[in-house]
Amino acid sequence: DDRFQVQHFNADSGQFNGPVEIVRIPQQPLARNGIAQSTPTGLADSPAGKAGWYLYGAPDRQGIFTVQAIAPRSLFQLQPDRTLVNQAEAQRYIRVENWQHPERHKGEVSSVLLDPSAEDEAAAIARWQLGDRALVVHLFGGIGGEKAEPTSLATVTGHFSYGSARVVREPLADELQFAIEYQQVYAHNPHGIISGAIDWSAYMGSLRYGWLGTRPVSDVLIQLPSVTEKYEFGDDVLWPLRQLMSQLSVMMARYRVGDGTGNASVTPASSCVQDSNQALYAAIQSVEQTVTQSSEIQQWLQQHPDAPQTARFQQLVALGRQLEAHLVPLGMVRADWSQNAQTLAGIQSPSPTLAEQLTNRNATLTALLSWRTMLPRRAHDEISYLALEQGGRLWVLRTNQVGGDMPSIQPRAATELFGRLPAIAPLISRLSLALLNLPRRADWFWGVSILALYSAIAIPLGLRQGFLQLPSGHASSIRSWHAARITLSSLIAPALLEELVFRVLLLPHPASQLALWRWWGWALVGIVLFVAYHPLNGLAFYQTGRATFLNSTFLTLAALLGFACSGVYFLSGSLWLPVALHWIVVSVWLIALGGYDRLHRLQPNHR
Repeated sequence: DDRFQVQHFNADSGQFNGPVEIVRIPQQPLARNGIAQSTPTGLADSPAGKAGWYLYGAPDRQGIFTVQAIAPRSLFQLQPDRTLVNQAEAQRYIRVENWQHPERHKGEVSSVLLDPSAEDEAAAIARWQLGDRALVVHLFGGIGGEKAEPTSLATVTGHFSYGSARVVREPLADELQFAIEYQQVYAHNPHGIISGAIDWSAYMGSLRYGWLGTRPVSDVLIQLPSVTEKYEFGDDVLWPLRQLMSQLSVMMARYRVGDGTGNASVTPASSCVQDSNQALYAAIQSVEQTVTQSSEIQQWLQQHPDAPQTARFQQLVALGRQLEAHLVPLGMVRADWSQNAQTLAGIQSPSPTLAEQLTNRNATLTALLSWRTMLPRRAHDEISYLALEQGGRLWVLRTNQVGGDMPSIQPRAATELFGRLPAIAPLISRLSLALLNLPRRADWFWGVSILALYSAIAIPLGLRQGFLQLPSGHASSIRSWHAARITLSSLIAPALLEELVFRVLLLPHPASQLALWRWWGWALVGIVLFVAYHPLNGLAFYQTGRATFLNSTFLTLAALLGFACSGVYFLSGSLWLPVALHWIVVSVWLIALGGYDRLHRLQPNHR
């Protein structure tokens, strides 16, 4: 039945040899998907209970303690199952291992500490002290198995939220533990979850409403001093973490009332992940505005250039720039992202700009302005990775359908777009990142510099070998209208098509943060294939260009171009910069340096 014998923890002995009691852990009813949120079946044998359970509830009419929520003690203890102090291993854990094969770990919890700046595990643990606070990045996955929930486009979206964690002394066991509170930006739903601040025990551990038993969950606790610690500039106190919690409070209030409509639903432009990150953007802007407008803070920074707090603040500024590039990838801020508190108060601008009108009317267009935060998995991984890159210390708490045994379901990892199609998902991810990453000003500077370097090498080499011809020898053979047609067609082929194949689809995207030597190893493979493609094309399809494509000077220049395009792609992560470089080089060669005549054999003596 639903009655269990439990033995209480004895604080004096530190063991479970306290009083014995009978409690009730009721079986929960089936939800509309045919799955109960929890079950007591097999709970006593759960591997998650190795260090005991916390039981939340109240006595029933007969005086029997009736459990309403559970929490595995081992999940919150400052005792990691694994500690990674190597930067590359920590990065790989975030990108790959964290969500790898959750079905193999059904019913288990894990605690993994990532601290590349620590010498060993003991030093890494010692950095988490009583009273410390951390930013929580939360993501839950999907439900698979016999009663799997449906997916769209082979994508398991999951759910994203931020939250906060504190290191507290738990009074029953007298030990340091994490206390976690989520700031849930949550649309109106049939699960009884209300947008707002929710304790772990209520959001995850609740037997009736919690996700502990039905979904795999990753909670990344980020300890980043530039964000999680206070700044005291004289009488001015600045705390970025509290500012984020404040902005999230505003966003959660907006969701509860649906911006006054009574309805908060999910669209491409408004969702848990989009609007949680809108709050993050608003927090960054608020901190920057406070510092910019405060003469006292500016004066303090100037008077204390070598203070540790000044160094932390400089790190915060650098982090803000990186986060802003992540949150606003196209360089244009969504109208709704700059009006968070104003929208709640009903005081937003009565005369929206044209850009605001367009985005307000088109959710898809609005979503494109912040596309990197559209999918929960991408936001979870990128924010975590960025914090790790900035010197943060991460503690990753994982659960995989923990509690009683429900064999009809299996944990399913949250994915990026088309993530359940292993052969297609990486290509889609690479393509979307390359297409939607627009080059920044610094990227164009590097692009122009690499083009100048390529020209300085390629033009003298081509002229010396007689492969390139100066304009005086052939300019009259190409009329202006014909030159325009050549230029336009060269943009599509070869520039766009070849860069899509040999750079974007073939190479890992630079944002994947692959080790430098590995990425350039792949780039070298792409360059070899890029060069080999031309003679193969001449032999099989483009007969008139065969002699040119087999020319050793041409192949040398093609290899140099491959290196140049790979370089600008690595620096920018954008398709458009290597396409522009490729297009300029080919167009100049065809129109001004004899390329068109050579390809069409109008000058046999130049073969």
